Amino acid sequence: MKTGIKILFTLIILCTIGVQQGKLLGWKPFTSETKETKGSKLKEISLDDAKRLFANAHSLTTIDTSWVEVRDKENQKIGELISTSPYSDKIVGFAGATPLLIALDTHNKIQKIELMANSESPDYVEHVRKNKLFDAWTGLTVEEALNKKVDAVSGATYTSTGVIESLKTRLSIIVKAQQANKISWANVARQATQLLLLVLALYCFFNPKKTKIFRPLLLVLSLLILGCWQRSMLSLAQFLTWLTNGIPLGMQIGLALIFLCAILLPLFTGKAFYCVYLCPFGAAQELAGKMNKKKYTLKRGLAKYLRILRKAILIAVVIVLIIGINFDLSYIEPFSAFNGNAASSSALAIALISIILSVFIHKPWCHYLCPAGEALDWMKRKKR
Repeated sequence: MKTGIKILFTLIILCTIGVQQGKLLGWKPFTSETKETKGSKLKEISLDDAKRLFANAHSLTTIDTSWVEVRDKENQKIGELISTSPYSDKIVGFAGATPLLIALDTHNKIQKIELMANSESPDYVEHVRKNKLFDAWTGLTVEEALNKKVDAVSGATYTSTGVIESLKTRLSIIVKAQQANKISWANVARQATQLLLLVLALYCFFNPKKTKIFRPLLLVLSLLILGCWQRSMLSLAQFLTWLTNGIPLGMQIGLALIFLCAILLPLFTGKAFYCVYLCPFGAAQELAGKMNKKKYTLKRGLAKYLRILRKAILIAVVIVLIIGINFDLSYIEPFSAFNGNAASSSALAIALISIILSVFIHKPWCHYLCPAGEALDWMKRKKR
């Protein structure tokens, strides 16, 4: 298939999946953002919500969009309920927006914060809850909560960052003051480290013979930095998140540039880049494989059918998404295993089995099963 036709075909598939998901790069193609539509968001704060958070709740009085007073039987105000939606709808966690419901008491202090209906990974949400992120602002006034510095939860960085930013965005509107634009040095360090690692990988990519001696170092750095520390890697789950919500460059500019190189370099050179030089799980398999120099060589026919399996997995996922069936893609990939407690049992099992097999077979997940790798190879220029 010619490159131009392949690119066009890919764009059509991506647009179709985006439409089925309801959003394409953060844009809702079939949703009219009229005032009437935005006003209907108030229905998300129901009397049932109020009764759950306030024992004596009897009625609601609207203050502003997504902001209501809660009153008792005597019509006395006993608190307020505030939704961060629609003001924070464009703030993306890992797999979507993180809308919050904020309960204030009569002293303007935060009584409780709940996560409303969302499309985030249940495992990441549960990990955030277990780390008591939603309790970090309890007892604080709106102003105090706005100014309090709360760190993201390790193992669920994007989800917890989405929660923090959603809350701060809404609180800044309530107090009629813009959120102070402070530099997050932790994020600066993350992005700078990713860019430096990308530069090293590019140097090795264009000078493979000269840099052969550096390959073990590159593997270790990829595993430790992108995997163990930052948990930033390319995967089908990540691709789908970007496709539907767009790429949050403030948080992921380094990973976005890695993705750009992962697409363009194979397209113009015919050689794989990300899977060979930067994938932390690929690095983990290759390092594990060094424990045994004598690898089992699969028979040509078996290897051929296993490579077809990798294509079949990707095609099956694409068909399921085009049909409109939603499921958490991180469950069928091993990459979330780097998140420890936030990883699903299936992801942990896939990761463990793949690492064990890699001692005897060269990078089995990468060569025979990885749908993300197959997606990246799809754009690779065929060698003549």
